Amino acid sequence: MFRACFIASGRVQGVGFRDFVCRIGQSIGLSGYAKNLADGTVEIVAEGEAAKIDELARRVSVRMLNGIHVEKMEEKEKIEISKRAHASFGVKY
Repeated sequence: MFRACFIASGRVQGVGFRDFVCRIGQSIGLSGYAKNLADGTVEIVAEGEAAKIDELARRVSVRMLNGIHVEKMEEKEKIEISKRAHASFGVKY
């Protein structure tokens, strides 16, 4: 099991991007959160199988819907963990 942190930049705030990320994360069985950052980016923390984390990153970075436009998905870290810190996937304020 892994925990990964991504920073999404582009048109990702005020367009429903965090909810979009949460729906995908929940649908593929990940836990974690999506959170707006003060600099206009969105932090995404995902916990689960490495392949599912990679799938989340791929699916959210290619989506351009309802004004969402991800210019860059930067993986800040990916570490192996023994248990999840989050019970589900949600929006963090």
